[in-house]
Amino acid sequence: MKKDIALVIGNGFSKSFNNFHDVQKYSNTSNPLKWNIPNPAGEGLFLDVLHRLKKFIDIHTEDDDFTIFKKAAKIGPPGHESNFITQDKHYIPLECRHYLSIAFSHYSLHVKKTIKSDWPWYKWISHHKRRIGAVSSYNYDLIIEIILERLGVYYNEAATLKQYGKVILHKPHGSCSYEINPNAIHGLKKEYPLKNYFYKTDTQFVKLNFRDMLEPRLDPLCIIPNEPNLYSGFFTMWQHELKFRGFLSECSYCLFVGNSYMECDRPEVDAMLSSLKKECIVIISNPSPCALMLEKIKSLGLAYKIWSNAAGPLDEHGDLILL
Repeated sequence: MKKDIALVIGNGFSKSFNNFHDVQKYSNTSNPLKWNIPNPAGEGLFLDVLHRLKKFIDIHTEDDDFTIFKKAAKIGPPGHESNFITQDKHYIPLECRHYLSIAFSHYSLHVKKTIKSDWPWYKWISHHKRRIGAVSSYNYDLIIEIILERLGVYYNEAATLKQYGKVILHKPHGSCSYEINPNAIHGLKKEYPLKNYFYKTDTQFVKLNFRDMLEPRLDPLCIIPNEPNLYSGFFTMWQHELKFRGFLSECSYCLFVGNSYMECDRPEVDAMLSSLKKECIVIISNPSPCALMLEKIKSLGLAYKIWSNAAGPLDEHGDLILL
């Protein structure tokens, strides 16, 4: 069977999982700072040992998590030649990355324990698994990886040195399971509070297993919400990007699941849309699709459909919409 379907997954995919499974402990994936994440290096809560981030949160108590991350992303690195600096405020974005990686690792472990095969998106992917050739996930969590593995679908991703699977897994904003290759940097301890500063370390990274994902990190790879993509020019990421776009140029269907088309993500989404052949049908699975995204799709001469059921790929009768 020809692989002719590409999936592009956003936060709405995780929200759909939470709604179907009635997740309480990690109820809102847009506000992970409210989760009580334990300290990976000892007792207490993780935020208690991320001192700069905790102070930053305390002076922005009027803001929701999304706004806090947005402000943190604007801090950026100092004008310094080295990757190692000691100015405290510049640790805040780095501490955000550590927090997000560990927090969504706990969330993903919960997903692994609770996911049900009757969730509409699980059922839909199961039905189309032989036709799915590529998946791009902007999420830190591992929901899609867990589904693919449960269904026996082998995939390849940028963090995997040996590529066995035929399905391309593209995570341009990083993942809670990604970590800098420990062989790339020697002599540094994985510890909290943070003493080492990393910024745009373009080197090989690895995928951690679930046991190691809950341990302290050296340099996690995840983009802060509303932050420009730091990794787009990384050698390994770019090579995988080219593979993903290559599949997009051949696919017949491209599904955008729960994507908000935020301003910071538009260049990347627009590049995906521009890679599609004219015969490709774009499907937007979103009860409130972004008008600007629809305009972009029209401007490229692409046909599109909207699946508006908030519960997933279901028609008005509650049946799966099949391709």
